[in-house]
Amino acid sequence: MWTDSDTVIIRFEGDATATDGVDYHNEYCWIWQMRGGKVVRCRAFLDMIAVRELIERVELT
Repeated sequence: MWTDSDTVIIRFEGDATATDGVDYHNEYCWIWQMRGGKVVRCRAFLDMIAVRELIERVELT
């Protein structure tokens, strides 16, 4: 996590097991613009190929 004035940058990794039993991994980077201690804008970056593969593989309920 990094901060610069009213900007907060958060980089993290997430791991889970999907409902089909297959592991899911992704890396994220969120950039927040803060005002008065609240997030007023968020930009999120992640591996959309991993998300697409998950959505195609796992049936939504």
